[in-house]
Amino acid sequence: MDYLTVFIMRLLGLWNNLRPFEIDLHKAENNEMWKRYVKGHSGRFIEDQCELSDFKYGKKTFDFITKNTVGKALIHADGSIAGRANLCGIVAIYNACVSLGAGKSRVAFSSIIENFEKAGLLLNGCMGTSPKAILKYLKSLGFDSKLFYAGDLNAEKYKDVQDTFEAFIYVAYNSAKQIKNGMHFICVTKDPTGGFVPHNGQGGHKAARYDDLENAVKAYNNYESKPVCVIGIRNAA
Repeated sequence: MDYLTVFIMRLLGLWNNLRPFEIDLHKAENNEMWKRYVKGHSGRFIEDQCELSDFKYGKKTFDFITKNTVGKALIHADGSIAGRANLCGIVAIYNACVSLGAGKSRVAFSSIIENFEKAGLLLNGCMGTSPKAILKYLKSLGFDSKLFYAGDLNAEKYKDVQDTFEAFIYVAYNSAKQIKNGMHFICVTKDPTGGFVPHNGQGGHKAARYDDLENAVKAYNNYESKPVCVIGIRNAA
């Protein structure tokens, strides 16, 4: 199922009819939103996606899709989608870049959005971001990155991944029993003591730190989520 999910997401990523002027407009407005955001936040990471409502990422496509994925209340007057609904993948990328030393100095938040509005949105953003597009983008930044399907990750393999890479982005269904409840992208970083810290978990993590990557991934929503894939990221040698 993990392979099929990522494959379908890759296909959905081919649907993108944002026009260049719309992407440029979003970038200009998101730049202003970012200036306001950083004034009120001193931490390195973005921890609460709900504070990004004013950001724009993608646009309304078919009414029935938008209604059932992001909700009409999360559509701006111009038809763009409010960031709190679908920016989790972008937030995860940004947090990973910050962790690896490529944050504000190398990757602007609005530029990440721009990149995926050009290529990587799922149904124009109604369903978020493509994991394969995230992997491609991270490699374009010079990071050594690899995608692992959750079904292939046993305890030993999780240990290999956590020892090999420096930061991680994982994708999970919010509920293993109700996959229609959507998905979430979460960045996990290593702290100085060797622990694993999830960011922007949307309240789904009961602990702020885990002793290993496997629990940092599986503990989301009280172990009732369904991990789909994990992307390992590290600075290239």
